[in-house]
Amino acid sequence: MKPIQLLILAFLLGAGTLSHAASNNGIDKKSDDDLTKFAKQIEASIQNDNPSYFTQCFDNDALVLKIVDKSDTADLDEFERGFRYGFGSGFDPGTNVLEEVGDKGKYTFLHSVKRGDQTTILFRIVTDDNIDYHEYMVENVDNEYKITDVLIYNSGLWLSQILKDFYQGFSTIIVPGGSDGSNFLTGMKNARKIQKLASRDKFGRAYKKFSELPWTLRSQYMFQVMGMRIASHLDSDICMSEYNQFVDNMPSHGGTYLIALQSFVVNQNQNMALKCVDSLDHYIEGDPFLNMLRANLYFQEKDFDQAEIRLRALIEDMPDYEEGYFSLLGLYLQTKDYSCATGLLDQMTENFNYYKEDVKTLLQEYPDFVASKEYQNWIAK
Repeated sequence: MKPIQLLILAFLLGAGTLSHAASNNGIDKKSDDDLTKFAKQIEASIQNDNPSYFTQCFDNDALVLKIVDKSDTADLDEFERGFRYGFGSGFDPGTNVLEEVGDKGKYTFLHSVKRGDQTTILFRIVTDDNIDYHEYMVENVDNEYKITDVLIYNSGLWLSQILKDFYQGFSTIIVPGGSDGSNFLTGMKNARKIQKLASRDKFGRAYKKFSELPWTLRSQYMFQVMGMRIASHLDSDICMSEYNQFVDNMPSHGGTYLIALQSFVVNQNQNMALKCVDSLDHYIEGDPFLNMLRANLYFQEKDFDQAEIRLRALIEDMPDYEEGYFSLLGLYLQTKDYSCATGLLDQMTENFNYYKEDVKTLLQEYPDFVASKEYQNWIAK
């Protein structure tokens, strides 16, 4: 059994219900079934510690074509060959995802999404201290699905764009007489200095150094994300100022909303965080788990009625998700609503086959509840 807990996500502790409706993504039923099967096999490969299957689902050649520009010098041609070789031998997304999920995390396929002419499949990662989404671009080649790119929401950009930026930056270093190479290296050095200050919780100094960078650097995605996350540890005016620049310069997609959400949680701006949850929910076409985040945020605001509504919605949409029940139980114990607490205990023991003696052991840290007539009547049944 799991410990009773009010909130599941540590990053929320530190700092209308939208149920998933099937979307019309423009592909026929048989193709949709095949795509869902493909996505479920990926989910199973991570659950079963088989990252090699997941890695084999990527079309490395198609991904590299999005990254590499055709070279026009002998030096760049050699650099390109080296990049292709290194990418082919070292690219292992299955292992990377497995490490991110860890021992206790969950990697869950949600649904497919139609964005223009492109179909993607969306996965959610939940660990003890974080939430992330991975959205994979897929192509059907010779009746076989392959992944051609991935948007890692916590990074804020498609993988091909991240690697393309670095590829172009490093390629400028080897161009004789070029000035772009020194600019790229200067940017990387500044990024390391700012990250080092932030890692030591010197957020004021880190933000000052960030603010002194030329706009040509600060406007780049890497620095935009960095500035947003550093500003979240400073006052609300600075955080809002960086947020306004962030949304103006970053793509309007789920990664932007998730990064902003995390920043507002740290900054303890619950209203803006809730708006970001709604924007994220709308972009990904629904994820019932986001009601857990809403419940956390309402709890922080001491709006216990709304927190209960969101947790009830979570349980209804995800009846096998035990943490939802424990979070709701924790809320009832916090607010001393012992009648609802015992009613929920009945539901939990029935749904998950808990023994009352096990529950009794967990509840010892709530002596007022244990001594209540509601609990005594429940345990005696």
